[in-house]
Amino acid sequence: MNKAIVIGCHVNGLGVIRSLALKNIHVIALHYDKTADFAQTSCHVSESVESPHPGKEEKEFIDFLLRNSDRWKNAILFETNDDAAIAVSKHRNELQQHFHVVIPDWSVLRTLIVKRETYQLAKECDVPYPTTLFPASQDDLEKFKNEISFPCILKPIVSHLFFSEFASKSFKVNNFDQLLAKFDFCSRSGHDVMMQEIIPGPDSNIYQCMMYIDSQGVSRAAFNTKKVRQNPPHFGVARVAISDMIYPEMVKHTERMLARIGFHGIVHSEFKKDPRDDVFKLMEINGRISRSNWLTTYCGMSFPWIALKDLSNNEKLSVNDYKKNLYWIELSKDISNSIFHHRDENISLREYIEPYLSKDKTFADISRTDWKPFFKRILCYFEK
Repeated sequence: MNKAIVIGCHVNGLGVIRSLALKNIHVIALHYDKTADFAQTSCHVSESVESPHPGKEEKEFIDFLLRNSDRWKNAILFETNDDAAIAVSKHRNELQQHFHVVIPDWSVLRTLIVKRETYQLAKECDVPYPTTLFPASQDDLEKFKNEISFPCILKPIVSHLFFSEFASKSFKVNNFDQLLAKFDFCSRSGHDVMMQEIIPGPDSNIYQCMMYIDSQGVSRAAFNTKKVRQNPPHFGVARVAISDMIYPEMVKHTERMLARIGFHGIVHSEFKKDPRDDVFKLMEINGRISRSNWLTTYCGMSFPWIALKDLSNNEKLSVNDYKKNLYWIELSKDISNSIFHHRDENISLREYIEPYLSKDKTFADISRTDWKPFFKRILCYFEK
């Protein structure tokens, strides 16, 4: 029997669990965050196991996997967040003696985790990206202040550590004084940051391209998603998205960068279309499955299944088509943001309800056949 270990039981993990359940895969759900994990309560989980935190207790987490290697021999590992991806990639050689590992080695993944290296790679591959500067001191800020317009954003070089501390992906700064203050705050907190221009336009100008590069380096599947609304608005993650057509330039840009570093596995890139020149500009690439991965399965392109068949059964599945214009809604986040941040979005009531009125929709965190994860998530809010 094929087994899969899903590391991390947030929205990303629930999508993987539901996808594998459609293929009757034995799913082991590893959870380690009592205030965030909820997918382990899904009826599709065969084993729910608490583990050490891969980001905070990396050695203990790897030892935990190795201690259970006989029990879960030849299971495929799906990392659903950066903490898990980094821990597994750093110990890939050791882990792949017992498991099938989707994520590449740390020497490859590091380029996508450390954003300075990501943008350097984009530059080498002639992939457009926003004006981005890397100040190391306040003297650098003085040098750079005329090279970028305000408002701009301060983004972390290593985003998952920044987000875990500040619950934000970036800081918006409206003038040079704010830039100095936020830079000093980040420096004192131990975070290296970059300055980046804000590309104008709504969140619906942001697109994601998820791909699977097989163990031989061949691209087997590509899926494009268009964001509709974000959590939080403007500088967050998708909370409502829609499956969209393939944009060849996004696929080519992503493939070129991945080929340059020898990446294989599941990856998703994010671009924003700049209305000033109609060019797709790279925002980031994540070397793991996306938050909205359940949408890909719902549309007929299951990335967990494609990866499992490749690594566990040595079957190369190429999937070239999927259903377009299907909505994915993260219900709990969409409701809370629409109540508390509606003034920031300038969205009409009609625009808000349109995804809900569509017959072609699926939900990230609630299901008529699997209610427990949604209620567990609500409880998590009260436990924080």
